[in-house]
Amino acid sequence: MIVRMPSVENRLINSTTSDIQVEDATGRAGLVFDVSQQVSVYGLYAQSFNPVSSVGADGELLEPETGEIYEAGVKTEWLDGKLGVNAALFRLDRQDIPFSTDPDGPGGNPPFSVSGGLQRTDGMELEINGEPLPGWKLSFGGALFDLEFKDGPFVGATPGGAADWQVGLFTSYELQTGALKGLGLGAGLFAIDERGVSVFSPGLTVEGYERVDLSLFYNGFEDTKIALQVRNVFDERYVEGTASFGNNGYFGAPTAVLLTVRIDLEGLGKWFPSLGQKP
Repeated sequence: MIVRMPSVENRLINSTTSDIQVEDATGRAGLVFDVSQQVSVYGLYAQSFNPVSSVGADGELLEPETGEIYEAGVKTEWLDGKLGVNAALFRLDRQDIPFSTDPDGPGGNPPFSVSGGLQRTDGMELEINGEPLPGWKLSFGGALFDLEFKDGPFVGATPGGAADWQVGLFTSYELQTGALKGLGLGAGLFAIDERGVSVFSPGLTVEGYERVDLSLFYNGFEDTKIALQVRNVFDERYVEGTASFGNNGYFGAPTAVLLTVRIDLEGLGKWFPSLGQKP
């Protein structure tokens, strides 16, 4: 794939101008091999190219952002396809991501930017999804990361918001028989390690956190689904993320109760014909 960026003109500094016109070719390739009916292995390689309109302290437009990803993994299916387990290793290289604001620049509005050099992410992922038993649904995702700038102005630093690990788990069970058929319970857990605040503040981090969610739902009505969710059950006070620049963070929501009612109007049309009519 060929990506082109038309000529872009910059008029931000003292009425001076600069322009840049860039193009590049990107490609991707992948291979899948079926080891057995339950197991497949794969590998892929892909490139990315993203022209940017950010301006450096010298008033010149920055170089475009480029990237490469290498990934290899295994996909499996068990229990007649009711449960899937996937694992992968990957390396993601991103070159010249623009960051605002350049601490060595004169400032401005919009703020000036600096190219970040080579940002490398090595990682591994594990996913488990499916319905091992009738009514029991399971979803798990976990990842380990090693992120670091390999060259450029932030060499050796960790990108802001990056964690060494994170996991997410959700499981639910819905009664399949009896008078309470359709009634179910669910629980979710999300946890993440501490994260850096910004590449401009090396060593400054925000703590990791764990959040637990619970849900009660009823699917016993043919055309209506009702769910009650309690988010952040233990009312944990935590920093959910940080701003893209500046040493600012924002807190996650406190305990919240959400009631959701979903009605299939088209399905109800058999009882109320006017609801099922399409315009």
